[in-house]
Amino acid sequence: MSNETRTEHTWLDDLFLEDAAALFFKSATVSHPAEEEKQSSSEKFRPPTLAEAAPAAAQQMKSYWKTLRVFFRTGKGGGLPLETGRPSFFPAMVAPYLAGIHSGPYPCWIDDAKGGLESKPTTVSIKNLLAQKIAEFAPEENKAKALKDNLLRLHSIIQRNANAVAEPVQPNEFLNKALDELILQLNLKGTEGDAFLADVDQLRKKLPEKGSLLPLSNGIPFQMITSLMGHQSNAQSKALKNRITPLTARIHQLLDVEREKDPEAHSAAALEATMDFAGAFLKFEELASIMPSGGSVVMPEERLHRLEKVLQTLEQSETTFGEHKPTIVMAKSLAEQYQSDVKNLAQESNIEVVADDQVFEKIKTTYDNRSREFAEVFAALRIAQLEIEERYQHDVHGDLFAHFSATDFEAAEIALCPAFIMVANNENLVRSGLNEFSALLASSRPLKYLALKADALGHIEVHVLTGKQGQSFTSPLLWTSSAVSGREFPSFTFDNRKGPKWGSRFDISNNPSPDSDWPAEILLYTDADGSKKEKTVPFTFADFTALDNNFNHLYHVVPAEFWSDDLILLADYLQLNAADAYRKIPFIWVMNTQGQLQKAAVALPLVQTCLERLDFWHFLQENAGIHSYHVELATEKMQAEYEQKLEAAISAMKLTHQEEIEQTRDESARLAIENLADFLLDLDVTAVATVSADKTPKQPVAVAAPAFQDAEPLVEKTAENPVNQSQASEKRG
Repeated sequence: MSNETRTEHTWLDDLFLEDAAALFFKSATVSHPAEEEKQSSSEKFRPPTLAEAAPAAAQQMKSYWKTLRVFFRTGKGGGLPLETGRPSFFPAMVAPYLAGIHSGPYPCWIDDAKGGLESKPTTVSIKNLLAQKIAEFAPEENKAKALKDNLLRLHSIIQRNANAVAEPVQPNEFLNKALDELILQLNLKGTEGDAFLADVDQLRKKLPEKGSLLPLSNGIPFQMITSLMGHQSNAQSKALKNRITPLTARIHQLLDVEREKDPEAHSAAALEATMDFAGAFLKFEELASIMPSGGSVVMPEERLHRLEKVLQTLEQSETTFGEHKPTIVMAKSLAEQYQSDVKNLAQESNIEVVADDQVFEKIKTTYDNRSREFAEVFAALRIAQLEIEERYQHDVHGDLFAHFSATDFEAAEIALCPAFIMVANNENLVRSGLNEFSALLASSRPLKYLALKADALGHIEVHVLTGKQGQSFTSPLLWTSSAVSGREFPSFTFDNRKGPKWGSRFDISNNPSPDSDWPAEILLYTDADGSKKEKTVPFTFADFTALDNNFNHLYHVVPAEFWSDDLILLADYLQLNAADAYRKIPFIWVMNTQGQLQKAAVALPLVQTCLERLDFWHFLQENAGIHSYHVELATEKMQAEYEQKLEAAISAMKLTHQEEIEQTRDESARLAIENLADFLLDLDVTAVATVSADKTPKQPVAVAAPAFQDAEPLVEKTAENPVNQSQASEKRG
């Protein structure tokens, strides 16, 4: 029931519930508004309104929380309210599904097209099938608008009609009747009506002619098995035939060549037997006398008999495998309960009905007996391949194939074997037959187990598939989906054929949010003023158990006036340490039948169970290589080593860079001095411009007055200053 997108899909993925998020704000659109009133109220869901109230007085708050803490510690004094013996509060995340919007993906269509050994039947809900077919001829949004707008109405008609039948029906006829009813309901006229009828005709042409339409019923597990078994049997038969046919042809060729080597093959009697049409003009006695003798090298008698035996075994394989029909061993109590479904199932399988306490022994002995027959065929296949490739060595292979058994089967050979399915009541597995059942699982026999009823088992290779029967007040589809999401019954597979490494054998990818503690759900609601809001809320084990009346006493609805910061979401509470969790009380979101969103406190005994389920989920995650302690430890070690190396490299780069800076500075200074020296040495003093003494300057230079009266003016003696020169001559004279 997770809203997240899955990365991988199995053939049953389309049978899981659709996302709830889109159901809150998307309502059906019809061509005429007046028709909305005729729609069933179960087709609409209104998001809950968040409970609001003014905070209680301090003394009232203190008194209430004292009582609430007693409930939390002991689990006493709680309980979700009931209305006429039925729950009036439900987990908020599953409320859309409880509102009757869906009966899951039913009715659904299963294609009966026969594919290869690895292929699986196509399975899709009728709602999605109709949308796909309409999109094929009207991909544009504005095309076939009336038909698209009334798709929800058509789906409601189909659901109502499907509820009246309990067995699979032919899809084309069933869906055409629903379209006829839709036309009568809408009764569109004029251009709009003509366009609508034209679109309906286009849809009729796209409806599947083959396959089966499966309604939701108690017999849905058997109907699905019937469809799957028919598909698988056909694929297995083809695959085995494709392996056997070329090998038998080659063995026939080898034996024909060997017969030609026999001298008796060229006798007159043998020639006459093969060419009696030429008896009128041939003398077989004379012809035999001139025929060459047999081959010089004759096949050993032992090999000849081995090839003949292999050929006989392979040619009888179709009888051995019994048209690849699966074997189903069913508890008598279930066979009596589902008589009509068992009758249909018998068309595709070999059913053996035994007493409830004998199903374990019967499935074991049946498989052991049949597997010995299969072992002869697979041994013959291997011997034939070795003989054709001339690699058979009696000393090496003789003992192997003399003791060949089911334990020697390869994965490809197991895939060719018909299925062996044990169908039992879940109570029989849990109570009286648990030891025998566990021993069967430990034996590694490739058996399939189907447990009917709502209670789930924590066993490998056990698949729980339910119809309408199951938990009170809760759809079994919703219950099973919630059990997986709440980590009560996580889905995991262990396949030791995938490789020697444990991690390669273990897989939990079919769970919602396999990397997280809990899957996240979108909780949509409205405030008191009607504004739409949303929260991302983890779906925990406590959200799942809120569907079960056996856990009712471990919840307590907290009135809005007593909400405080110490009331925190359960998923957040589970992450706190003991010191921080001391004052807190965990809650989950619940919704009552009046459409009000409230908080329900969760008692400590249930919190401890949540921790236990979370611990088991962490165990599964580590086995699947998710959040592995050793991987994280190795990663931290590698990160520390990397950071040390990086720091050393940075320090070395800094040191080298500093040395380069000093070297560059010294070099720059040296070059500057050298350049200056070169400039001074190369300076030409004779190139200094002079002016002749007899040449009068254009503008005489004014001499400033001396700073002191007694001081002589300091005038440079130059040819440009004759006045000074004259004064100097007078003094010398």
